Amino acid sequence: MQCEISSHGKYRVVEINEVLSTNSNLTDLVPIIEELLRENVLHIGIRFREGSFFTSRTGAIIINCWEMVRRKHGSLTLIEPGYDIRHFFLVLELHNEIPMVDSLEELEE
Repeated sequence: MQCEISSHGKYRVVEINEVLSTNSNLTDLVPIIEELLRENVLHIGIRFREGSFFTSRTGAIIINCWEMVRRKHGSLTLIEPGYDIRHFFLVLELHNEIPMVDSLEELEE
């Protein structure tokens, strides 16, 4: 998985630099989130590329990351999630638990 980490206000944003497909593997995201938490970063955003497709395996990894952040009393926000990603969390009724914003600017609000 190709990604970059940047700072936006109180957030560290992990930008996934590839369009996710059914073959994508986000397992590398877990140690990245763990490292941010070890650095006491408690506000983390994950930004997706337009057109990314979400599988249940990808969703499970995101949920695992969200639970890790939540245990540290932090927040995990999904940035620019497409329809598939929003729908995935809506079906699981996690859309109220995992915030989603349409842009980096909204993240600051």
